[in-house]
Amino acid sequence: MGNALNLPSIDGHFWVERDGEIVDWTYEKFNEHLSELYGCSDFLTMRLEAPPETSKIIIEIFKKRAMTALNTTSWEDTVKHFYDNFIEYRTPTQGRCFENCIIEIYKNGGELKFGSWGLEIFHEGTDEDDGAVCPCGKCDGIDEHWEYGGYAYKTVSDFLN
Repeated sequence: MGNALNLPSIDGHFWVERDGEIVDWTYEKFNEHLSELYGCSDFLTMRLEAPPETSKIIIEIFKKRAMTALNTTSWEDTVKHFYDNFIEYRTPTQGRCFENCIIEIYKNGGELKFGSWGLEIFHEGTDEDDGAVCPCGKCDGIDEHWEYGGYAYKTVSDFLN
């Protein structure tokens, strides 16, 4: 799949928020890779919304690129046109968070959000109560890994590659 919407490269993540709940996707192969890489089998996903002005600007950049690529005049028309004409994107796909969100918004509504995405990793063999040491020897058994963005990412230029 090419970049059908001519989107810029980013070090950030899009997700949908609906009725106060986060709607996002888990990719089993990615989780398996992280389990092997970090020696863990238990983790929680973390999202950190970008500062409001940064989020607003990046979302607008992506919306305008999509509208231009699809020759539409409104975001609502863009979402419908994308859903109707890009059937191959209807199944959520890793590395296509913006496109995944377009499909989710079309099908179920919600608000597009932007920021950082990562994992809070709980290494095997650790127990805070008994003071066990993490097998990696580098942490207390709980580690954070930011796959996209991170705490230091605050500005548009931080997120755009």
